[in-house]
Parts: sequence; C-alpha cells; structure tokens
Amino acid sequence: MKCRIFTVILFLLSNATAFAQLKVGSNPSQINKSSILELESTRQGLLLPRIPGANLTAAPLNTAPDGMIIYVTDSSSLFIRKNGLWQKMSVDSVANNGNWNTIGNAGLDSTKNFLGTTDQQALVFKTGNAERMRLSANGNIKVAAGTIPDGTNQVQVVVIDPATGTLLQRTMAASAFNNAIVSLNGLRDSVQTFAIDSTAAKDFSITSTNGVHTLNIPTQSGTGVTSRGLLSYNDWLRFDSSARFQILHTLFATAPDPNGISVNNGTLTLHAADATNPGGVSAGDQTFGGNKTFQNNVHVVQNATIDGNVILTNINSAAPTDSNNVLIRRTDGTVVKKLLNDNAFKTLVIGKSAGTVNDINIDSSSATQTVINVPDASTTVRGVINLLSGQTFAGYKSFRDSLAVGVAEGTKANSSFQVVGSVATNLTKVTSSYTATAADNTILADATSGALTITLPSPGTIAGRIYTIKKIGSGGIDKEVTIATSGGTIDGSSNYIIYNDWTFVTIQTDGTDWYVIKK
Repeated sequence: MKCRIFTVILFLLSNATAFAQLKVGSNPSQINKSSILELESTRQGLLLPRIPGANLTAAPLNTAPDGMIIYVTDSSSLFIRKNGLWQKMSVDSVANNGNWNTIGNAGLDSTKNFLGTTDQQALVFKTGNAERMRLSANGNIKVAAGTIPDGTNQVQVVVIDPATGTLLQRTMAASAFNNAIVSLNGLRDSVQTFAIDSTAAKDFSITSTNGVHTLNIPTQSGTGVTSRGLLSYNDWLRFDSSARFQILHTLFATAPDPNGISVNNGTLTLHAADATNPGGVSAGDQTFGGNKTFQNNVHVVQNATIDGNVILTNINSAAPTDSNNVLIRRTDGTVVKKLLNDNAFKTLVIGKSAGTVNDINIDSSSATQTVINVPDASTTVRGVINLLSGQTFAGYKSFRDSLAVGVAEGTKANSSFQVVGSVATNLTKVTSSYTATAADNTILADATSGALTITLPSPGTIAGRIYTIKKIGSGGIDKEVTIATSGGTIDGSSNYIIYNDWTFVTIQTDGTDWYVIKK
C-alpha cells in the first residue's frame, strides 16, 4: 500500500535512480538533511489514496503496518494506522462525527451513539498506564489479576461494597468460597449421602470427618479377597515374568531402529538396515554403511553405479614393467582384467584410422607417407580451432586475459570483456512458480492468473551472476511475485516481493548473499 501512495512520485521520476534521499518539486537540489523524502511546491500538494471505509477490514489494509496514512471517503477524514488499528486523525465536531469529550457529551442518540469498537477488537480500560479491565470482543469482562501466594488454596472473587457500591477484588480461601456458595444456595444444612458397596468385603469406602470426604481405594492382593483395586508391585513382577515367556509375534518393518530389533506388546519386529543402523535386508531400496566383503561372486541383474574408485586386487607382480592393467568386456557380458604392453595400449588408444572417437590418429594406408590426423574441436571431440568455418565447443573455457568480440583485427579489448555491436541475453517468460537456472538472464513473471515465486539458485559457486526479474500481466497488487533464495539473503531479507505490475528488480550475488542493484 505504501507503493500506491507514492505512485505519482515514481511516475514523475520515470527511470531516474533513487538514492538515499529524494526530493520532488521545486529546488530539487536543496533537500532537508533530516528528511528521506521531501515535497516542495507552491501550487501542488500530496494526493493520498482515497479508499472506502469498508476496505479497511479487507486484505491487505487489515494487516497494514503502523504509520500508514490514507483518506477514507466514507467519513471524509484522514486515518493513520496505529497500534494495529485504523484511527481517525482529523478532529471534527461532536455533532458531525460523535466524538466523545472528556468533559461530557450532549445531544446523543442511544440508537446510534455508543462507547466501544466496531470491529473484533477488545475495549481496554487503564489507570496509571496499566490495564485494569478489558471488555473482550465476545463480551467477556476481564479484570487485572491479583496475586495469590504460591502453595495456598485461595481464589479471587469480585464483591460489591454495600456502603459505596464499589466493585472490589478480594482473595479468599477456597473452602470459605465454597461455604459462601452453599449458604447462598440454601444447602448448608442439607445431608450429603455417598453410596458405597453394600457387600461385606467393600472394594471402595468413603468416610466423612469434619467436612472432609475421603475416598479409600484398596490394593489388589491377588488372593481373591478384594475383587478390584490398585495393582501391587509384586503382582506387576508376576505379570511381567509371565509375559516374558509368551510366544512373540514377528514382523518386519522398513523403518530403521538403532538396535535392529524391537519388542513391543509381545511383537518382535526386525527392522531394515540403513547407512547408520543395523538390521535386515528388505525387498525395497536400501543404503548400507560400513565395509562389506563378499567371499564369492556378486551378481547384479540391472545397472551398478559406483560413485568412488574401483580397486582391483591380486595384480600379477611378475607382469612386465611396460604392461598396463585394462578391463575388457567379453561377448557374454563379463568384464575381465587383462595385461597389455605399452605398444599395444598406445595402438588401442590412438588407433590406425580416422574416427570421431580419437583425438589424434595415424593414417599409414598411403604407400608414400604416413599422415597424422588432428580433428576439429566440437561438442564431443577435442581438437583444433578451424579458422575457415564456424564451430561449437562444449565444456567451460577460461581466458586468462581480456576477450574482445567484433573489434578490428589486432585491437586489444579495453576491458575484461568488450563487445562492439549488439548483445543478446536469454529472456524467459513464466506464468507459474519457477527456479532460475544458469541459462536465464531476464525472467518475465506473468502473475495475471495468480501469485507466483521465482527461486534463485544457491549463490555459493556463482559469485557475480546477475538476474533481472520483472512482473508483467494484469494481476494487480493482490497477485504478487515473490523472489526467494536457495541460500543467503536478499539485501538482508529472506525474500523480495514485487507487488505492482510492470515493475522490475536487478539482483547480483557475491557468492554468499544477493543484492539489489537496480529497481
């Protein structure tokens, strides 16, 4: 909403850069030191947004921050957001707006005038700047709590002083309060009867002495004399001992357990092992920890993926010094280890005829000369640069010095990277949430259909990367574009939000956080 207040100002500035301080109007070079924004004019004023009063309780104005100022058309008054509420700023007459005066009011209409709130907010009464009473939104009255000493059986009550009619808050014993309630209800002299078992051996008994009622519950002895009661420790040991000898029901669980096996209510559960916990082997996917040695063959039905090194043991120590260990796949699919001397190995690598798989190959088919073929570099083959035709390379390339594009031959670049001519960067348009990639430069976020999020990549390995993100479409301020991070902050915040359509921001990272460069 703050952005809406200054829409006219931003329009006048067009594409000008906003610095720490901003002045609009006359004498733009003279700005007061204490102001971050200054307006100066002898014929123009600041036009605030004109909003119907009904919109104050709807999003986003119902959660606007304190300090926002608007003009409410229904009451023809300025309102300021203070203490989480919209409060009228202008001082109008009592007859027109029903303001309450501290010296009394007259001419009130009980069908219209009242003291209170018109929304779901409580009405608070204070003295000495401390809350004494609160009338909640649902009509309950809450008074300031008194102090009850710890360890005492006391309650707080509100009584009426018969002499002055004053409501007084008092602390009294719970027993005195109960006696007062009994007396008020005419129950002080009534007889209270408690029912107990009528059999000879009573399971429960209730005694009453001096107004104190005691409920006696026996302990279950296990001898049959008492039919119900609390279980004794000896009986618990007897039941526990019997439970240990019962036949356990066995289950298998895929969830890991630090012990590998667990017992719960007579059920023995074998848990599946993982990288940090022991257990069994399940039929599903699993990851094991620790070194494992297989004495015999290992058969893999599908693919085998190895992230680390493969160590081949039992290398023949008697092999010639010019030999190399290589892996060869047989026609039956098995991979075996063989020894090849250097000459055979070089022939295998270099080859005897031209082909796209060789960096350099030797062609000796001619009777008069042997030709060394060096291929042109491409996206799949290493080689040389061809000056007569275009080429496409793969893999990252680093230039130690400057790079010039489109300059005259023999001209050194005047910067690390110089382009004489037009420059094209990738433009990506999205209509839903999207994660920026290394192939993106400018991202157009169309929020016409709904709010969306553009997630920036982790900045750890991309120091210096720049993204420009612009909100397009006709979504309005209710369909915002949120720029989130996968690491670090954006100017110290967890995200950056664009509310207005056709608004952009350029962001760059230093490898740790992201920073707004232009907006």
